[in-house]
Amino acid sequence: MQRVVITGMGWITPMGHDIESVWARLLRGESGIAHTTLFDASTFPTTISAEVKNFRLADHVANTKGHEVAGRNTMFALAAAAQAWKSAGLPPLGPQHS
Repeated sequence: MQRVVITGMGWITPMGHDIESVWARLLRGESGIAHTTLFDASTFPTTISAEVKNFRLADHVANTKGHEVAGRNTMFALAAAAQAWKSAGLPPLGPQHS
């Protein structure tokens, strides 16, 4: 069995879109929970949620072609993976692979 070593991390969260900003907010005791704004939640039992706001895949991935129809969760995963790749010190990917 091969061993796997995790050498990089990436975060896309309601508290920020990178490790540094999320960590800083955590240390200040801040929360990512607020009133729901991305859709009309008035028919739900609560209008409070933890939304990832102001996210743009293009801010994290060089080539967004083909990802325009992806769900937000997939876009978050792509962005976090790109951050982890960079955090691990791996060579930059060419546009055809990002």
